[in-house]
Amino acid sequence: MARKNKGPGRGGGAPPQNILPCIWAYAPVYFPGADLKISVKKNQELIERLTESPYIIVANVREEAQEDADENFLQVSILAKVLRFSEQNSALIIDLRLKKRIAIVGWPTANILRLAEWEDVYEEKPTEENMQNPEVTAKILKLIEAPARIRELPPRMPSDWFSKGSLNSTIDLLAYLLNLRRSSRVITRLHEILEELNIIKRLDLLVKLLDDMAALPDNFKPDHPAAQTKTPDTPSGASENSPQKRYEQIKDKLPEEARKEIEKELARLRRGMHPSEASMTMDHLDLLLWLPWEVYTEDTKDLREVKKSLDEDHWGLEDVKERILEFLAVRQLNPSAKSPILCFVGPPGVGKTSLGQSIAHALGRKFASLALGGMRDEAEIRGHGGTYINAKPGKIIEELLRCGSANPVFMLDEIDKVGQDWRGDPAAALLEALDPEQNHRFYDRYLNVRFNLSRVLFITTANIVDTIVPALIDRMEIIELPGYTPLEKLKIAQQHLIKRRRKENGFPVKLEDGSFVDLNFSDGAVLKLIHQYTQEAGVRNLEREIDEPFRKIAKEILMGEIPSQHTVDITKQNLHIYCGNPPLVERQVPDTLPPGVVPILAVSDAGGHVFEAEVEKGFHAGGRKITITGVRESLESKESVNKIEESLKIAFDALTMCGRILFERTRELEQDGPLFVRGNITNGGIPKDGPSAGVSLWLATYGALTGQSVKPTKDTPLLAATGEITLNLNMVRVIGGIRDKILAAHRYGIKKLIIPKDNEPELEDVPREILDEVEIIPVQSMLEALAVAYPDDQRIKKYIEKAQQGS
Repeated sequence: MARKNKGPGRGGGAPPQNILPCIWAYAPVYFPGADLKISVKKNQELIERLTESPYIIVANVREEAQEDADENFLQVSILAKVLRFSEQNSALIIDLRLKKRIAIVGWPTANILRLAEWEDVYEEKPTEENMQNPEVTAKILKLIEAPARIRELPPRMPSDWFSKGSLNSTIDLLAYLLNLRRSSRVITRLHEILEELNIIKRLDLLVKLLDDMAALPDNFKPDHPAAQTKTPDTPSGASENSPQKRYEQIKDKLPEEARKEIEKELARLRRGMHPSEASMTMDHLDLLLWLPWEVYTEDTKDLREVKKSLDEDHWGLEDVKERILEFLAVRQLNPSAKSPILCFVGPPGVGKTSLGQSIAHALGRKFASLALGGMRDEAEIRGHGGTYINAKPGKIIEELLRCGSANPVFMLDEIDKVGQDWRGDPAAALLEALDPEQNHRFYDRYLNVRFNLSRVLFITTANIVDTIVPALIDRMEIIELPGYTPLEKLKIAQQHLIKRRRKENGFPVKLEDGSFVDLNFSDGAVLKLIHQYTQEAGVRNLEREIDEPFRKIAKEILMGEIPSQHTVDITKQNLHIYCGNPPLVERQVPDTLPPGVVPILAVSDAGGHVFEAEVEKGFHAGGRKITITGVRESLESKESVNKIEESLKIAFDALTMCGRILFERTRELEQDGPLFVRGNITNGGIPKDGPSAGVSLWLATYGALTGQSVKPTKDTPLLAATGEITLNLNMVRVIGGIRDKILAAHRYGIKKLIIPKDNEPELEDVPREILDEVEIIPVQSMLEALAVAYPDDQRIKKYIEKAQQGS
């Protein structure tokens, strides 16, 4: 047998390695050019090799009784490229494209996975003289007539398949289709066709086989069942999992629409088709047959057990837990009630995703999840049409198939970060899935039938609501998960984080003498981590900091440096030994602030922040000018930039218009030239919410024009403010994120905070221990805010008295 050089190489784009995994079967006989899907027993070594090099050898054996004997393998096998593979329970599903004939030249030692060493083979192609030979032409004509004579072949095959250039692939295709007539004699002759390397001789063998098969009666039945493609430890018996048998098992549970689609696909398979088309049909059938049609898990009925389970997994979050218990109560009273669409909104690290897993555990349901961040292709939700190459269902259907239940808790993560481009709008595709009025008939283009999603409990997560499509917001129930207070973080750390880190790092550590080494964190150490090592709304970074002492002690133990105490106490005093010096210096509250500087509160997707609003006055030769800096200008934040600049202009106009409190003061200043008012917001790299900066800019502008500093009282020198202003001095408009802003003010040591009067009811959501340390002053008008910030200013007192007399 003529052979070429070996094929070394690695990786998806490189040539295949010369030693590859081998799978085999007695029947069917495989030929190059076909696409097929095989199922083998899951094998970790096979997965690793397919990941490293996406090639595999597909071989046939002569005698079924001695399949795994080396001498039983055919001399010629097939090199196949792995298109994709996936794990399903204990099986490994592999999609293959059979590339070319090869020769197996050796069997390296292997334990469970059989490996084969291979070489290329030389196939003798027909010459021009061969193709003009009348005998060869007559045989090719018989190939053209074969579909009319043999039932297993497609009824119509284009004649241009039989040109000189495609004769080889045509022979292989027809031979592969003849596997449907699977008698022992036919299989033996197909083996001969596979091993023949002279294409003209191969043509002769195929024509003789076609003539013999055409003479067989129509009621002829194969004497050999289909054999499953195998690796070692993989049993035979593909017939046990045949599509027809699976259909008979689940037929009564299927909706009418699904039954019709499956029967149509089974009928197409029985008629016969091109191998590549058959592979696509089998993929579609697999999905239809194994989807969890009407497969539901039973919810936990004891509400007290559900509450206990949620409390064990998460501290606090009472609003969310209450909503889940309400859902269960309604479901028990009315089992046909539609599932709500919940949306957890909060900064990173507050437990949105893990809460979804806890809800699934508490309810006794399966858990499915889908990350939406950065998704831009609509087909990832609705699936591809069946005519596309490598078409596949949408992610929602794929996840339901994976978890095997039609009523899981389905978490859609980062719904506020869904994008769109020329491939469609995934957010629009989600409308159907997340609409309780429509999702009982959700349509996936690949599935081609409708699926009932009404029993699925969808939970979405987002950091902010502003970027979510309004139509989606309308379909969801928004539940806010705000940032944690230091006391809440302390309790979460002691009850959850430290226990989890202890388990993950293998503590307590057992020593050779039988004793154990463990770590203990004091409350002071945890609070120091919260205040001086992390600055976040959630607890994700706090958990990383808690992990560091465990890692250091583990390293010391394995290096023989056994701690003198079997319980290592991590305290506020020795914390720096394990976690390094604190990266965050506690903010020093100044006795006074410069004129024109007022702390400002903002909320981002990371929680609350404290900045400074700085306003300075000067002179501008080109006329009065007002400008502001310190806010990052981009396509996303340009609207916010305009709002902050508008707030500064409103503040200046409200102070200096004719009849207003600083009208005369402005005329005095402008005797030296037109005023130049320049504002700045510190920490320019963090986006700010424009309207809520209004009150701080109003107070800072007053201080800049009068040369005064904010001095609320001697005991509370630092004051911050938040609220939207207007030209109407008797109004301060309501703003959002008040809880996160108060928590941020407390974190930075601010003792007095001005908020809009209309936000006062939201103080119920703020922990009592925070309100005991931060004085909240609700104001109804901009003049009230001035009086609080500058209590000794006689100009303000006189203006307020005059305004009250005038009203």
